[in-house]
Amino acid sequence: MQFLSLIVGSIATLAATTIAAPAGGPQQPVAPNQYLLTVDVAASGLDINKLGYTSLVSYANSSLWIGGIKSQLYSEPFIASGSNGGIYFTSWHSVPTGGVSLELYPNQTKALGTTVPHGGSPFPGGSLSGFNFDGTLRLNYNGEFNFIGCQTEEQKKLQTYQIFWKGADEIPEGLTCTGELFLHQVAGCNTVG
Repeated sequence: MQFLSLIVGSIATLAATTIAAPAGGPQQPVAPNQYLLTVDVAASGLDINKLGYTSLVSYANSSLWIGGIKSQLYSEPFIASGSNGGIYFTSWHSVPTGGVSLELYPNQTKALGTTVPHGGSPFPGGSLSGFNFDGTLRLNYNGEFNFIGCQTEEQKKLQTYQIFWKGADEIPEGLTCTGELFLHQVAGCNTVG
């Protein structure tokens, strides 16, 4: 199983060097200090065939996603920077175009979100700091790995999961969720679009 995870991770890293843009989507260069996030499909117990054949994390509607949402015009690759506590991202879909910070609610089971463009302040109860990568480049929050993927029936048709932080025992009503998601940093990309 570990061998399979290694192979899947290696393929994801190679595939991430240039990624096709959604129809009509712009190409975006990846700076040396930027990176992508990918989910380790095998370690997370997911079926790549039910994820729209992608393990890369996308950004849409102020949240992070995996799966078929990548083909929607309103989504874009999540090209992040930072890792020493905070994770930052600039969306070409935000108005005005501007930087946002990744946000989670430590004591709630809730979708990961972002601040408003140029905002920088968390919503009440939210946290912008505490994000880090361990020695295997696996994303954690204050040393905990409580990321899960959740979907509604409509999102299931898109083969898409929204990424949540499981900070409480209860799953919000109307959602089906995975077990723990293993999110990893992928560096060394040239362009993503």
